[in-house]
Amino acid sequence: MFGRTRKLVFIAFILLAALLVWRAFYYHAPASQKATTVQPTAPVMAPTQQALQQSDLILDLFNPSEATLNNQRTQSELVRQIEEAMTVSFVLRRCDMLSDEQYYDTYRALFLYIQRTHLSDDANAELKRITASASASYSLIYSRTSCDLPQLKTSVAQLKQWRESMLPH
Repeated sequence: MFGRTRKLVFIAFILLAALLVWRAFYYHAPASQKATTVQPTAPVMAPTQQALQQSDLILDLFNPSEATLNNQRTQSELVRQIEEAMTVSFVLRRCDMLSDEQYYDTYRALFLYIQRTHLSDDANAELKRITASASASYSLIYSRTSCDLPQLKTSVAQLKQWRESMLPH
C-alpha cells in the first residue's frame, strides 16, 4: 500500500512541476513567443473549381462511392487472376508441362489481358509487378508442388485454351 501511495505522490509532483514550468515560461516569455490569435489580413475567398475537385478527391478517399468500390474490387480480382495464372505457369514450367514458347505466349497473353481490361496505363510495369508477386508466392508456397498431381493436366488445358483466346491467330 505504501508503494502505491509513493507512486501517486511522485506522479502528482511531476505534474505540478510541469505546470509550474509551463506557467513560468508563458508569463515570462517575450510577447513574440506567447500564443496569439491570428487575424486574417484578407477576406476569405470562395474556393476555386480546382480546389473543389481536389476536395472531392480527398472525400472520395475516405468515403468512396459504390462505383469506386466496385472498380477497386474489379481491379483486385483482375490482379488476383493474373497472379494465379503466372503462378500456375511457373509450376507447369518447372514440371516440364509448359514449353518455353508456351510460357512466353502465356506472358504475352497476360500482357494483352492487362491492356484490354485497362488495368494499368503501363501494362508492362504492371505485369512485372504482378509477376514479382507471383514469383514470391511460388517460391514460398508452390515451388514444392508435386508434378504428379492430376489437376496439373487440367491446368495445362485451361491455360492453353485461355492463352489461345487472348492471342491473335
